[in-house]
Amino acid sequence: MVTGGRFSKLCEEYLAKETGSARALLVPSCTAALEMSVMLSGVGPGDEVILPSFTFSSCANAVILRGGTPVFVDSRMDTLNIDETKIEELIGAKTEAIMAVHYAGVAADMDSIGRIARDYQLFVIEDGAQAIGNLRLTGEFGGISFNTVKNIECGEGGVLLLRDQEFVERAETIRDCGTTREKFKRGDINDWDWVDIGSQYLMTEMTAEVLWRNLQRIKEITEGRKVIWRIYAGEIKAEHKSTQIGNGHCFWVMVEKRDEAIVWLKEKGITAKSHYTPLHSRPPGMKYGRAGTIVNAGYISEHLLRLPLNVYDHEAYAIAAEVNKLCKQEKEYRSGKTNWSI
Repeated sequence: MVTGGRFSKLCEEYLAKETGSARALLVPSCTAALEMSVMLSGVGPGDEVILPSFTFSSCANAVILRGGTPVFVDSRMDTLNIDETKIEELIGAKTEAIMAVHYAGVAADMDSIGRIARDYQLFVIEDGAQAIGNLRLTGEFGGISFNTVKNIECGEGGVLLLRDQEFVERAETIRDCGTTREKFKRGDINDWDWVDIGSQYLMTEMTAEVLWRNLQRIKEITEGRKVIWRIYAGEIKAEHKSTQIGNGHCFWVMVEKRDEAIVWLKEKGITAKSHYTPLHSRPPGMKYGRAGTIVNAGYISEHLLRLPLNVYDHEAYAIAAEVNKLCKQEKEYRSGKTNWSI
């Protein structure tokens, strides 16, 4: 049974159905959803969670804050998602969970990850921060973000997804400062009490109303982004670029001199961006985590260029033309035919 205000109920019911979840709980951010997922997985001091190095720091922080150890894995070069073939070699006696991130709204290989998790009796947490509209929950826990850079946004917000009913009661307790207030609000008990760990992970009803209004436009927004994504995919001649559309959240290309390319494009009125720094190489990652052999994550971090999708069709064609000039210049540079001139 869903409690809360009208818009919270509408959002949670929609998101549970959309993702095939037993329950969806609105939270202030996807970070909160990941932290709750790690709590629900029972991760504590000394336990390990396997996750990609090329991702946002919230993934590792959620583990570290429970006293656990993030174990960093390399990424695939096609989807930039966690390399599922590198997971099993890092599983040990202390491993409790695998955290899969659906980068750019493109699903990780959940069939392989799920099979590994079943073989070793591990929990699976799905970070679908970027994957609204393209996430069907197969792991025990998952999260989606609704902050201002996501396809659907409400300023700042997220949702915790629960695959199985058995985790719902504890998740509701953790979300409300470890108390039974959710059961009290439903009328299941006469008074509430503090019974577990938790924090203030409730979304406000005002935020839920904004989210609900935007969820009503999910098909329109998603299709609009996919139109621009397809223009880039058809027009841009880069050797290494996005090949899977997912929910149209992101289109990326790999370029030789990424930082210089960002400046060059900015001078032409085009806002292109880099993305994550590999977590295993950052001070907290080195202090609190450990890593397998990681090669791709560093390359991706240094060469990834993300192109804007909130543009009009004619702008997308113009952007693609400029990126093609850049790619041609890079190809000639690598072949020794010309000096770098952008």
